[in-house]
Amino acid sequence: MASKQATVKAEQGFIQKPIWPTCSTCKWLAFTEVKIPLCNGETCIVETNLRCSLGGFKVRKTSTCGKHEAKEVTQWSVKSWG
Repeated sequence: MASKQATVKAEQGFIQKPIWPTCSTCKWLAFTEVKIPLCNGETCIVETNLRCSLGGFKVRKTSTCGKHEAKEVTQWSVKSWG
């Protein structure tokens, strides 16, 4: 038997880590990756020239529109500096 809290969350469609409808989570976001060498020999990848591939116009990651479609979520790994 599920708890009252779990039941209410399920009825409400609660998601612990939501995907907001912004350009950064949209499958239509297009960008150019620029690799910048760091002094420690590592490479930093920076996303530049953010554009909407539907309309072709410049966007910001926090922008949104009525044509938003969520992109497939991938698991990111975080490198430890310790």
